[in-house]
Amino acid sequence: MVNRTKELKYRLEEKRKEIEKELVRAIADAQGEKNDLIEKLENKLNELKESLKINWDNLTENAVNKLNELLK
Repeated sequence: MVNRTKELKYRLEEKRKEIEKELVRAIADAQGEKNDLIEKLENKLNELKESLKINWDNLTENAVNKLNELLK
């Protein structure tokens, strides 16, 4: 399970970076106006950041499934 959780953590980190880039583009495109896409991306980014703070050594199968859902 250790390799599986390591892979999941790396995938979550990659997704976080992807969303950060998308958020920067959305903010630039909004020209100072906050829009729904920006809010959605900020919420998703916050979820991912919180997920990366968990104890990776003691993940339950349920937690793994929830984290995989965040990646969709």
